[in-house]
Amino acid sequence: MPTALDHVLVVCITVLLPIHDLVFWYPRLLRAAPLGIERARRRAYLETVIVEWTLVAATVVLWGARGRAWADLGVGLRLGWGFWLALALAVTAVVLATWQRLSLVRSEDEEVLTTVLAQIEKVRPLMPQDRRDLGPFTLVALTAGICEEALFRGFVLWYLLALIPAAAAWVVAALLFGMAHAYQGSQGVLQTGLVGLGLVILYVLSGSLWIPMAVHAFLDVNSGLLAYAFLRRERQKRLESV
Repeated sequence: MPTALDHVLVVCITVLLPIHDLVFWYPRLLRAAPLGIERARRRAYLETVIVEWTLVAATVVLWGARGRAWADLGVGLRLGWGFWLALALAVTAVVLATWQRLSLVRSEDEEVLTTVLAQIEKVRPLMPQDRRDLGPFTLVALTAGICEEALFRGFVLWYLLALIPAAAAWVVAALLFGMAHAYQGSQGVLQTGLVGLGLVILYVLSGSLWIPMAVHAFLDVNSGLLAYAFLRRERQKRLESV
């Protein structure tokens, strides 16, 4: 059963971290002056990397200190029909997401440009704006893929499974993952919650965090590349109209 330290760590992950992002981290980025937005964005990237890896380190230390089986945290590899089904679903998701991004980027329809820009408007300050942002953003995406899976699909889901029935734990874990992105607004919470549920399914099927980690990181990188392409196109159009 979870200990007092487990309760504290879960509160840090599911309550304090989302509040920090919603009240301090993202508003600070929004308040950045136009001339200082690049520095503020990269500071936000660095802060995300530090905070998430710190929480993962705390989780690993606590887990090891309690002498728990690492397989219960999702660290391991169990080859079986569930793993191969999860892998097939993951590959399908990667292919479809890539195809969608390339189709959108290749489209010259002005309506597509307007629609995509509207969809990313809420998180525009976080998206890579130029080539110098791509490296740091990719690091953040990889960090999110590894750390958020270890925290939400690994530790938090283990915690919930110890307290409530499995099906309820899966749904609650997805909801908590969505709420962790409250700074993106209600639509962002819904979308990330649904993605979180999909990642839960991949984790349950495969019995391992490796596939959800890879898919999560890929989806974040893919979203960044899509935003980068359309923000660059928007800038080009503005220059052409001057």
